Amino acid sequence: MGFYELIDGLPAVRDDFVPKEHYGKEFARLEAEYVWPATWQMACREEDLPNAGSYITYDILGDSIVVLRDKAGTIRAFHNVCPHRGNRLVSGAGRLTKLHCSFHGWEWDTAGANIFLKDPEDWKGCSGMFDGDMDLQTVHVGSWGGFIYVNMSDEPEPFSQFIDPVPTYLDCLEFQKMRTKWHKQIMLPANWKVALEPFLESYHIYTTHHQTAGFLDEASVSTTHGRHGKHGYPNAALLGTPSPRTGKPSPNLSYSRRSVSGPLWAFAAAGCIARTTGIAGVCFTAFGLMGFSG
Repeated sequence: MGFYELIDGLPAVRDDFVPKEHYGKEFARLEAEYVWPATWQMACREEDLPNAGSYITYDILGDSIVVLRDKAGTIRAFHNVCPHRGNRLVSGAGRLTKLHCSFHGWEWDTAGANIFLKDPEDWKGCSGMFDGDMDLQTVHVGSWGGFIYVNMSDEPEPFSQFIDPVPTYLDCLEFQKMRTKWHKQIMLPANWKVALEPFLESYHIYTTHHQTAGFLDEASVSTTHGRHGKHGYPNAALLGTPSPRTGKPSPNLSYSRRSVSGPLWAFAAAGCIARTTGIAGVCFTAFGLMGFSG
């Protein structure tokens, strides 16, 4: 019967139907407890941390992470809280030579090691306390294509296993050579899945973005690869061709590798990230990348 079938005289949806409970309060609580603390999450781009001491903060629900480049040039991440009383250390983005707690004055170097403890004699003899307990708590870091990922789990899934098979399909685009051209972030009163789902398909393009119909053939194909999905336009006409739905004739278009900028080939990509801020809140980030290859 298509979408619906009758079971015991009552309509039942098919197996891949997503129930409304997946967008509710209890499911959001389970995501906060089991998903976000153990999931690799895209936090920033490598170019966001150009110099030693450059940092950026990444917030997810009640957790805050500081991602930085240490003095040796290594990208690290730490929970953005003082291990003493949980005071937040930094906000936004910038550059620093050390991390400082504004509450009791503790300090750490860019590798997360404690370098100043006020009145250290007060801590001598504390049972079960060791010097390493004063250091910042490490968050795992992974990278691919110039993107920096973080994972708060003590024993996360290996990043190479998580990202597979994305590099197989996308390494050819050399994202690591691209740089951010534009960046837009907004807060939406929606479940994060609602905000992200439209970017997993192009079925809505002709109706929602009808202004593109004159130059975009939106025929697309979506496939799954384990936990990842691939969405593209392998059978669509070249950009500049009207959608077949318009009935307009197709121009005779042809592009060559060197027709855009002489010896250089310009390429661009856009992406989006939906980061939950609660059951009915999402921080939605869109960005555009541009790069060149010879």
